[in-house]
Amino acid sequence: MAFRFKLQEPMEQGIRRIATQQIDRAVTQIEAATGAAAPTSVHETRKSLKRARALLRFARPLLASADFKLANSTLRDVGKALSSTRDFDVLSETLAKLQQSAALKAPTAERLSKFIYEARTEVEDPTLSDQRRPELIRQLHDLRAALSEMPIAADDKGLATAGIAACITDCRKDFENAFSSKHDEAFHDWRKTIQLHWRQMQLVERAWPAYCRARIDESRALSMLIGTDRDLAMLAAFAAARPLPKAMQREIARLVADHQAELRLEAKARGERLLAEGTDGWKPTGPPPCSCALWPRTAATTFRAGLQSGLDPRARFSRYASKEDATDHERQAACRRCPPRPLAG
Repeated sequence: MAFRFKLQEPMEQGIRRIATQQIDRAVTQIEAATGAAAPTSVHETRKSLKRARALLRFARPLLASADFKLANSTLRDVGKALSSTRDFDVLSETLAKLQQSAALKAPTAERLSKFIYEARTEVEDPTLSDQRRPELIRQLHDLRAALSEMPIAADDKGLATAGIAACITDCRKDFENAFSSKHDEAFHDWRKTIQLHWRQMQLVERAWPAYCRARIDESRALSMLIGTDRDLAMLAAFAAARPLPKAMQREIARLVADHQAELRLEAKARGERLLAEGTDGWKPTGPPPCSCALWPRTAATTFRAGLQSGLDPRARFSRYASKEDATDHERQAACRRCPPRPLAG
């Protein structure tokens, strides 16, 4: 049940196949979310929903606007219905990490842990009650049926790669907004687009494994950094809303601020590296004489060629496949489609 397109698979067929798989997986996890297994099942359900939304964003240029909004809103609403359960788990896990690092004093940790337990008990979250579970499953079954008949345009002009370009553009905007505003929510929004990007790279990974895997790994590492930043922000907000002594409030605020400063420093460097290429190569323009000439600016052309031919695009670059730091001139000289060129030196 791999979350990626098959080589030589028609785009429409692949979109329906992957969407159906992720919806079915989410339904299975919701059905299994009982007792001690509930936290893990809820987490896995939300991951499936995020994958499905990433697929929708990828396919957006191929879908009618009304169809996209219907599918996206359904997946979003089901995900939100599961968020409160996950939020309490995150608070407990984040507090435990601060305790393990010996950064948070024991009295403060004990008071905060008690508040988290009381808040969870008071809410009595009905997310996966016997009444709520069937409704969530019904929404997903209805969406599955709608997707089976939803018109999807043929990707004869490479429009699907425009979905990747739009996501990268959003990543860059959210990146700049996060570091200019320094708001916790802005960093959370940036993380959402980063997650969309690496999941879209998973979709097309078979067309260019080495390039995609590098971006997936980098995006995941970045997402984890920003995710930890988000967890700390949630814990700080929770603590600020509780009747803790001022000294404890200051202790928590200081620790969170210090940890976030370190995380954001590394996230900024990783973000600049990940988003340095821009989106020109992903836009649906005509292909150049050879895709090696503007590597990786012609990434969209190379991906489309790989998916359509069933060939690994790396085979065209025998030397570059084993030499990551090759210059543009060397890539052209090593390309089997270009006329022979002598290498510099």
